[in-house]
Amino acid sequence: MAVIKSYSKQTSKDKNKDKNLNIALVLDDIYPSSSGVSRSIQSQIHELAKIGQTVTLIAPEKGFSVSGNAKYITLKSIQPPGSLKHTTILSHSQKTAKNICKHHRFDIIHSQTDTGALILAARIAKLQNIPHVHTFHTNMAGSIDYYSLPTLIFATSSYRYVALLLHRIRKRKTIPIKAQHALLKRLPKLSKSYWQSQALMGNAVDAIAAPSKYMLEYIQAAAPNKEFYKRNIPNGYNENLYNLIRQTKVDKNPEITRFISIGRISDEKRIDVMVDAFIKANIPNSELVIIGDGKQMPVIKGKAAGAPNIKLLGQIHSLEEIAKQLKLSDIFVLSSYHFDNQPMVILEALAAGLPILYCDDQLDVGVDETNSLMTPPSADAISEGMKKLANDKELQEKLSRGSTKKCPELSSRIMAEKYLQLYKDVIGRQKP
Repeated sequence: MAVIKSYSKQTSKDKNKDKNLNIALVLDDIYPSSSGVSRSIQSQIHELAKIGQTVTLIAPEKGFSVSGNAKYITLKSIQPPGSLKHTTILSHSQKTAKNICKHHRFDIIHSQTDTGALILAARIAKLQNIPHVHTFHTNMAGSIDYYSLPTLIFATSSYRYVALLLHRIRKRKTIPIKAQHALLKRLPKLSKSYWQSQALMGNAVDAIAAPSKYMLEYIQAAAPNKEFYKRNIPNGYNENLYNLIRQTKVDKNPEITRFISIGRISDEKRIDVMVDAFIKANIPNSELVIIGDGKQMPVIKGKAAGAPNIKLLGQIHSLEEIAKQLKLSDIFVLSSYHFDNQPMVILEALAAGLPILYCDDQLDVGVDETNSLMTPPSADAISEGMKKLANDKELQEKLSRGSTKKCPELSSRIMAEKYLQLYKDVIGRQKP
């Protein structure tokens, strides 16, 4: 039987509120970590607790440390071979679910990753007869260009298994899934399979959410005969980082145009394309700062060798240091294409008031013509975008003002309030 460890930082004031909800958030990723999902959940916990809700996080015990005003349940998990450092599969057996239900009672359960956490949440929802909300944070279909065919076949089959298992747990009938919609027709077969599996997952829960609109559109397209109960709820920026950026004083060299990238160094993030673009641009008095680590780092080090104006800072966990690096920078660069859902790093760029250079026409949160420059996804096109921004200080300042203006629209408080409203609406739908 899984060992359940529970921690609590709820205050007596929180406990005395008589109109709050008891919300369970369930996560496969190591917590807290630098993953976008983990960072989003930290903000959700903080803001939901501030508005009087009781939050319990169910997460892997590996690497766990208490962060935020919540109760915590930690469980055993496994880390599949070859997976990212922050990803695990949470213990999700019926025995584990029953053990949790012996000691905890929730009003609603909200899973935020698509493997063990999703299955465990479905089991608890069934045992306690409570609604189950699921947020799709990851565009699985966008990853197919970066893995071998055997790996993809195994991954898509496992994903479909999870979707069908949820129906057995919740005792629900499956729905027809299709690929005739215009959004899906042009996609490779395995990409279609991922969207269809996410549609099946959506049918097995009581409500779905996603930070971006396009994710919900593709999921809906895979099941045209089913109208999902869904919400577009963008992630919110980290309030602590926002405040640190405002408080941080730096000695910035006005003669240097500084591009910055923050995120995982992996194939799907296309940092190699960004480096190629920067080298090709050959902008005088410029530098590219890359924060992050990952499997593609040896490739990036090789490309950056001999280029002293490309600085690889590795993984930075300190918010103070991230705030400093953002404050020292002029332009934020995002090179992923048709993979990201709503990158948390865009929120960090907004918090720092930075212009954003990106190439993904699917992104619909935090970027538009008021604060960003979008290019085609090739290294040549990104290179031209870099030169355009570096050589046009007036455009830089205009887009910077746009980011500063847009930032308040994406606060963590707004995100938490939207989730709370979704929880109340779903609970209301379930009542006889």
